[in-house]
Amino acid sequence: ARDGEWASGYLLRLEGEADRSGMKLTLERGGTMLKQAAIKFGEAQEEKEGERRGSIPVRVQLEGGAVLVLVGNKPGLSYLATNAADVPRGTRFAARSAGFTLSRTALHTTNSLRDDYTFNDAPTDWYAPSGQWSVISRWPCYSDWSFFGGRGLNPILWSKRTYSGDTVVEMYAHAQMDLPKELGYSHPGDLNISLAGDGKNPFSGYSFIVAGWDNTRTRIYRGTQMVAENADEGARFDRATNHNFPYHKRWSYIRAEARRVNKSGQSGVQIKLSIDDAIIAQWFDPNPLPAWERGGRVAFWSLDNTVMIARAKIESEQMGVKFVPADVVQAATPPPISPAASGVEWMPRALLSDGIQSTFIAADAQATQPAWRIRNATPGGLFSVQWVRAGEPQKASLMRVGLKTRLEWEMALPPEVKIDAYVTIDGQRHLIAISGNEKPDPAAIPLGAALRTNLAPSPTGGSLWQRLSFDLGAALHKLNPNAGTWNIQAIEFGALHGDPYRWIGLNGNPLGATYHVRGFKMGIE
Repeated sequence: ARDGEWASGYLLRLEGEADRSGMKLTLERGGTMLKQAAIKFGEAQEEKEGERRGSIPVRVQLEGGAVLVLVGNKPGLSYLATNAADVPRGTRFAARSAGFTLSRTALHTTNSLRDDYTFNDAPTDWYAPSGQWSVISRWPCYSDWSFFGGRGLNPILWSKRTYSGDTVVEMYAHAQMDLPKELGYSHPGDLNISLAGDGKNPFSGYSFIVAGWDNTRTRIYRGTQMVAENADEGARFDRATNHNFPYHKRWSYIRAEARRVNKSGQSGVQIKLSIDDAIIAQWFDPNPLPAWERGGRVAFWSLDNTVMIARAKIESEQMGVKFVPADVVQAATPPPISPAASGVEWMPRALLSDGIQSTFIAADAQATQPAWRIRNATPGGLFSVQWVRAGEPQKASLMRVGLKTRLEWEMALPPEVKIDAYVTIDGQRHLIAISGNEKPDPAAIPLGAALRTNLAPSPTGGSLWQRLSFDLGAALHKLNPNAGTWNIQAIEFGALHGDPYRWIGLNGNPLGATYHVRGFKMGIE
């Protein structure tokens, strides 16, 4: 039934016979009788151990449009709705009695459409395309006080199962104490949940960011669109230090839900987030995401953090099967790397910590030298590769550049790939803009944008090749007119600056994003 509306659901009437020999069962809906049955108590099975002597248990099981009533563990009445529109959509159970007292302790409800995880066993119902997920100590002074959790730049844990319709996701979570002294916590927030996701990018579904943006606010996203925000005290962790014991020892109870409702005569989905039973943010979506209805996945995730989950529960209207999406497996599988052809001076080196793979591939008909394929094996991430001399691919050499140094390369860059070029001088990154379009960031001093020229399309199709160039020496001299030479420690392509949430997938590079590079060279005078 719906909350407070007794007659809005199925009504099951249990009436004892006058001679107490049996019971009459009647199932109604909206004042209409759907089914009747009678059962003799002598026909019921013997009561089980632990049940009160002289009592007969009555169990009601609901699944979709089916109702099954068991009396004394024996089927007494069954009913199957022939029209889905006749099935009540409420989520409440109620009971009342006449002529005797019905004890609360005799009432129990359980949900078979629930996954409940304490992570005591191997988490085989989950997969993690990024981050290191394992048993983690919550406090550095108690190495044996450990829980399941994930750490890294973008730790994400996805459910193998899909969930459809009304869905509630709950978790008891906390950030790891990662600093030995006060404050104790470098990143107390970002205890985040996504539901109705595609299993690759958390921002493909409804995302609930708890105490994000350096523990300043909580937000709800529909895809990449922010739909609700709360920056009040209850939407962040107050005094998140190890000396504040109420925070230091707590588990935050975080509940995210997406339920079908009618609002002002319009059907849609109510999106709601609560922390410790207090509603923090909510929003009505009149146009629910398709994955909410047909089946989406649940993700627990954080950003540049270590998050621990003591318990997680997921309830859903329909429970799907468990499997890992094929494109996740393909993206995470390193392709074979062929040796570079002779004459190649520079080659990309994939940073294994970023999960990025670079692969030598055959050039197209118009190419004069081999091309490299760079593919993103995680959702978001830094998507970073370093350019090193082919003769010493295991390390980046110190390079001395002058006023006339120029970088040149050719690139096939699809629109969904957002990367820039970076040169590191004395530990400071400098930015050469390509396609990232990020706001200025002190982590990357801007030098200017690469000059792009379209080349003839490839006969085999695919992304358009462009020639890119940048007068590095001139740009560095403009930044520092008193210098004539510079020592460059690294040259990189990737997404190394800007809004950190791009590293988890918010307007970042999707899992499997791929681009090609050929002819990278650096002219030094």
